[in-house]
Amino acid sequence: RQADIEWRREVFTRWGKRCAMNDGHCQPPLDTHHINSKQARPDLLHEPVNGIILCRQHHIEAHMFPVLHRDHFATFSVL
Repeated sequence: RQADIEWRREVFTRWGKRCAMNDGHCQPPLDTHHINSKQARPDLLHEPVNGIILCRQHHIEAHMFPVLHRDHFATFSVL
């Protein structure tokens, strides 16, 4: 969907091309990730402030172990 594409573009613009974890010293590919999950905050689905950039490995870990990443991601949220 166009709204998803634009959200991704805006998140990359805000963060640049670096992973939000590990001071950005990760390897590509890079993915967008919702700070507050789509299920928890559907109203923030397309809000760029609710997005960060993660390398593929950190993105997988964020979904596999959300409790471990929740506090770290909360430091990025401006909501």
